[in-house]
Amino acid sequence: MKHLTALVVTMAVGAIFACSDDDGDGNPANTAGRGGTAGAGGSAGTGGAGGTAGRAGSGGGGAGGTPPVVLPDPALPPNAPTLACPQVINGAIEASDDTQTGRYSRDGASSVCGVAKTYPDTAADPTGGHLYDVYRFANPSAAPACFTFTLTYGGAPPVVVDAGLDGGADAAVESPDAAADGGGVVVVPTELQKFLAAFNTFYPTDLSLEYLGDVGGTLTPPQTMGITVPAGETIDVVVYAVANAPAGVDSYTLSCSTP
Repeated sequence: MKHLTALVVTMAVGAIFACSDDDGDGNPANTAGRGGTAGAGGSAGTGGAGGTAGRAGSGGGGAGGTPPVVLPDPALPPNAPTLACPQVINGAIEASDDTQTGRYSRDGASSVCGVAKTYPDTAADPTGGHLYDVYRFANPSAAPACFTFTLTYGGAPPVVVDAGLDGGADAAVESPDAAADGGGVVVVPTELQKFLAAFNTFYPTDLSLEYLGDVGGTLTPPQTMGITVPAGETIDVVVYAVANAPAGVDSYTLSCSTP
């Protein structure tokens, strides 16, 4: 009987161990492995640097550069026909001609080649209209050339003024015999007087632009001026009436010569 009891005990213990393996009842369960140490929290990322603020726009632009000079309309277009020198032109101031603004003050000095003439101004008549003709002359050579221009006119007989050198009372009286008594000076009536001037380009509304020269203070024909024309260049030559339009209508001859 004792032997049987031991067997029972043994079986019971085996049963206990067997049950313990199946459902964890009875003896304490195996100790669970210790959890790993929690990782340290990551450091927060450094915030991105704030973007640099855009540069404020500059204020309105300052004054621009010097605006281009706007010239008035020239009397002749750039592609106008040109004349050669020597040349003789039989022309006329006509009532249908265009008018320029003002006329030059006659200063007594006629232009000569190789010498620049001072602009004479238009103080004598800055705003009046004067009938004119304009011609473009060309120097096709490879060297500067001296063009001499001569203007003659006077369709009506010139008036003879007695200078009074004979002591008479007619000192200021127009007298056909003035020349006969030794004191006469031949002049042309104002309504027939003409003037001759030259320009690089002629602008009829502004006689100060591109002025080259003129015939000076001579009031009687022939009136002459010398103009140096650069190699391959052109000039504009103008015949105009001294009297205000519509006066000044008359024929003339303009000639050009070279040495």
